[in-house]
Amino acid sequence: MIRALIAIAFLCMGTGTATAQDPRVTAELESDSTIVGQPLLLRISILVPTWMPEPPVFPAVELPSLLVRQPERASGPISENIDGETWSGVRRSYRLYPLAGGSFTLPPGDVTLTYANPETNAPVTFAALLPELTFAATIPDGASSLDPLIIASSFELQQQLDGDTGLTVGGAATRTITAKITGTSPIMIPRLTAAPDGESLRAYPKDPQIEEKEDRGLLSGTRAETTTYVAQNEGVDTLPGLSLDWFNIETGQLETATVPAVEMSIRGAVSGEGEKAKAWYLSKSLWWVLGLGAVIALAIRVFSARAGLWIAALHTRVIQAEWYASHKVVKTISRRDLTAVSTALSEWKNHYPGAPEQSFSALIDGMASIGKARFGVQTEEADANWRALRFEFSTTRRRLRRDIHRARHSPQLHHLNPTWSNNSSRSQNAMNRLQTSEH
Repeated sequence: MIRALIAIAFLCMGTGTATAQDPRVTAELESDSTIVGQPLLLRISILVPTWMPEPPVFPAVELPSLLVRQPERASGPISENIDGETWSGVRRSYRLYPLAGGSFTLPPGDVTLTYANPETNAPVTFAALLPELTFAATIPDGASSLDPLIIASSFELQQQLDGDTGLTVGGAATRTITAKITGTSPIMIPRLTAAPDGESLRAYPKDPQIEEKEDRGLLSGTRAETTTYVAQNEGVDTLPGLSLDWFNIETGQLETATVPAVEMSIRGAVSGEGEKAKAWYLSKSLWWVLGLGAVIALAIRVFSARAGLWIAALHTRVIQAEWYASHKVVKTISRRDLTAVSTALSEWKNHYPGAPEQSFSALIDGMASIGKARFGVQTEEADANWRALRFEFSTTRRRLRRDIHRARHSPQLHHLNPTWSNNSSRSQNAMNRLQTSEH
């Protein structure tokens, strides 16, 4: 590294000629080149023959593709013997980190200071103009093919999956990919997360979290990307893996950091044990409709085997009824349990096998809005989303029941709706189940 004094400039305010007693302002780069992402030290020094009653004003140092940081002790006092006299002053340091290869030129900048006149001690304002400073940012030969350009002393990738790789429709899992880098700024790290390979999962990414640290000019840090995936349909999806090549400045070699892909399987909604228990307690309440509790208890004791079969059959009819399925949808919406709502809607839709898929589009859109608010970026789940979903469910159910009723009592109108016509036998079975459950 070649240490060079780049410029010394003087300019007196109110006069056009510099004198021997004028302050001295210098700008110095420790070298005329550095590697992309590695620091280059810039020092601006001010010396006056007396003292400065006020802190000097330094110019702003900034350029595109140039990261500028000040060390922990960026400014400090200095002194120097000039013509047999001791001059004092201050020095400010900057660390410059080029983020791309090429030539960088810092434009001229003004340094303004106030110092005491050597003869009268009266405050004098002085301004110095610093000239252009130029340096080059180079790319090592072995790293010229990298895209993105990652040059560091260490780099690694990690991933964490919160949730199972096997989900039911409506379930969710969260994946976090973290990149750790040492020897340069983490802003050099590119995007880490790609979209899933398939249509069974919907991704809700959060804003990347970037943390940077500095230790005696050595930058390091992390970039973390978190994405929540919600299961939409049955099938298999793959969360893509990641492979990034990077140049190790300590070994002078190319290395590769990777994270493996994650395969996610999504199965249809199934009722949990909790829902079965609720169905059982609900079916027990029907006993009050059939007679007095004492008579039923006596019948169970005398005819226990037959009563057990009858109870099991009644329980089966209850949990298979359309009205019970719709009741579960309403209850899960009231609890604002997104996963349970998706499961309940899937079971309820099975009671309308002949209905066209577009009949449920409003419900699908409502679920998507709630999912986006819950898992999306800087959004807030609104009460209106849940009220809208409850209204759309009631509207959709009334419309489907009305369509089945019309299809049953007006066979001559089947030709007006090909979908219902092609599934007339299914619609008839659905209507029979509705009427049976209502009785």
